[in-house]
Amino acid sequence: MAKNDFAYEVDFPPYDECLAEGGFDSHYSMENAHWCLLGEIVSFEPFMRFRTIIRDKNGEKLVVAFYLDRDDNINPANFKVGHTLAIMNPQQRFFLDGTKGVRVEESHRVAVFPTSLKSLFGIGKSIVSDCGDRDDGKKMCHGCKKLGDTKDMMRCGACHYYYYCSKECQAKGWNELGHKQACKVVERANFKALVELDFDNHQGDFKFAVE
Repeated sequence: MAKNDFAYEVDFPPYDECLAEGGFDSHYSMENAHWCLLGEIVSFEPFMRFRTIIRDKNGEKLVVAFYLDRDDNINPANFKVGHTLAIMNPQQRFFLDGTKGVRVEESHRVAVFPTSLKSLFGIGKSIVSDCGDRDDGKKMCHGCKKLGDTKDMMRCGACHYYYYCSKECQAKGWNELGHKQACKVVERANFKALVELDFDNHQGDFKFAVE
């Protein structure tokens, strides 16, 4: 399965490049089009109507306001400052108070990853370079970058993405290359679903699992 690059702006656009509410775009207005906005949580208001402020990849701040049905809930405890919010198929809009942002009406359109936006991009870059599929079927050791056959490699038992050719390289990846923290993100089902999503060919609605 190919791994998505969070830096690819067609699939992961900044807010200003997202489809405007009621507007038209030659790509995002197509049937079965999918895109994902990533933003780091700056603040949140858990009272009355839930709202959070995020900062996108270009540093722009925007409001994310939740208009959910009574039986469609999210857990405000997941929305921590410094974590990253992913929103599927968001549309630009202006609210009555003059602020701009995104309206979310279904909880399955969002997921929160317990890491900063900068760290998430670093994790994504590592997955593309170290865990991407190869024509020869070989796997790359996260520790030393050498290639090997799957049967000769050890795989991370939590995230199942990273491979190691030795216990020494596994320790290096865990302690020196940041996998100890990154694995807490990569092992999540919603992260895997996003990084493996076929944006061009996925049919129908894409739904995050409600956490």
